[in-house]
Amino acid sequence: MFLQSTASDSLFDHLINIWEFNPGAVPGTFSLYFLVDFKF
Repeated sequence: MFLQSTASDSLFDHLINIWEFNPGAVPGTFSLYFLVDFKF
């Protein structure tokens, strides 16, 4: 599953959040990758 949100009309010049969930190596687990990119 991949989620992304972006804001540009706020306190931030830009704000980008990316969350990526993938199944883990062990059943019942997952790996999470996230990125936050922002500029005031």
